[in-house]
Amino acid sequence: MTKIGFALLPLLAIGCTHSVHQVSAATAEIPPGAHVRKVEAEAEQHVVLYITDNTDFADEAYRKLLAQCPRGDVVAIEARNSTSHGFLSFDNKFKLTGWCLEAGKDAQARSDAIVQRAAVR
Repeated sequence: MTKIGFALLPLLAIGCTHSVHQVSAATAEIPPGAHVRKVEAEAEQHVVLYITDNTDFADEAYRKLLAQCPRGDVVAIEARNSTSHGFLSFDNKFKLTGWCLEAGKDAQARSDAIVQRAAVR
């Protein structure tokens, strides 16, 4: 019985790991006085024996992020892709964080800042 236990030990040890694959970030110039707020969204893909039917989980996270800023633009987006391994399965997780630059006076300030930068160049 102990031989079987020792044989299964490596399988159990590799069955619970976590890995962050990639973190990428975008920059944005936010005009002084602009109204911004932090927005976050996550989506997951569960995979068993490398078989799944959810292949658009990253798109789902992006749609959720944009839905939190309906009257503005999401800027300075950070994307984090990670995997959590289980026994014969794993979960891919995609987390997006950004800043909602809301429309109105702020949108006009942003447009003015873009025009000014273009004129300087």
